[in-house]
Amino acid sequence: MILKVDQLKEGVLERQATSYDPRKLDLNFIDFHYLQNVLLEGFSERIKQTVTFRGALTSRVEQTCARCLEHIESTISSPFDLSYQAEGKETIDTTDDLRDILLLNRPDRFLCKATCRGICPQCGINLNRESCQCQNLSQNIHYGQIKIRKGSSRE
Repeated sequence: MILKVDQLKEGVLERQATSYDPRKLDLNFIDFHYLQNVLLEGFSERIKQTVTFRGALTSRVEQTCARCLEHIESTISSPFDLSYQAEGKETIDTTDDLRDILLLNRPDRFLCKATCRGICPQCGINLNRESCQCQNLSQNIHYGQIKIRKGSSRE
């Protein structure tokens, strides 16, 4: 969003609203997709030579759970509070700062729920929906290997 400094009245909150195409901001990732435009709603204010821009960025996204690989749709909202020195500037381009806010608020590791059990590493079954026979077998195999190694080191 471009803020025109000379059109901002001193000490007056001015409503700002627009939308961004996430593809133009290069915001889609393998495990995180915007399903609609990012909506910006906020207020700008100029006090002397400082412009303050506050609001929130909101959109619908699809995220992939890091454990079970399920795709989950949700609404995200990223609040922001930006300040700019406007001295000698006719306009202020906030686009890069708003993109950074969206990137910083994206979860590094998304889970569909805190208790997600993930997928079985052997058969690939989603353990949130079904159980498999591999689970107990794989635990026993690992402990069996420890016992074998422990026993062989004494000889």
